[in-house]
Amino acid sequence: MRRFLIEEYETIDVDLVRANRDQIYAIDLTLDGRACIGFEHVLVEPNICGIPVRKAIFKDTHVPFSDQEEEREALLAALRKLYRLASGRKLRVPQAGIGAGPYGLALHSPRIYHDLCRILADHFGYQQPSASPCHAHDDCYVTAAYCHALFSEVCRQGFYMIDHVAQKHGLTLEQLKAHCSAAGRTLEAQGKLFALHLPIYRWASDQ
Repeated sequence: MRRFLIEEYETIDVDLVRANRDQIYAIDLTLDGRACIGFEHVLVEPNICGIPVRKAIFKDTHVPFSDQEEEREALLAALRKLYRLASGRKLRVPQAGIGAGPYGLALHSPRIYHDLCRILADHFGYQQPSASPCHAHDDCYVTAAYCHALFSEVCRQGFYMIDHVAQKHGLTLEQLKAHCSAAGRTLEAQGKLFALHLPIYRWASDQ
């Protein structure tokens, strides 16, 4: 199986990309072809390969993927292109990993993220960076801190704001329930699940 020489980068600019034409740089894109984190000026360079990981950005508001099939197909097509471009060359990937961050794939599109991690591991020999695990979905890990932040927000705002919280974070209700259930289980194991948490934890756990 082919293995790639892969290094991570913290940031890139046109001068760096042009000075290293023998290297391929993977960057996060939206479905409509915009750079997710301020790299618009490098998109025209031939050794840049964009990987779609979000739907769009409207007035600085990031719209995350939501495990839709067309999103998955777009990402897989980009990974096939990356495989062709990077063969025999050094591949540079973001230091935080592809599709990372609070609007990233692990939190909002766990099944797509699972496919991404599997393909990177199996075909590129690359392991995505991982944060503290929180089993919000059987297929992936998301940060424990974010699970607890979501759970706390829903507990503070109450049942009547559950739809609002889900929409605010670009989550389906089932995804929000999974995150809240994971956080509640952790608090219960630590002996820190209090009365104010119970209604939401019971809802999230289908009790």
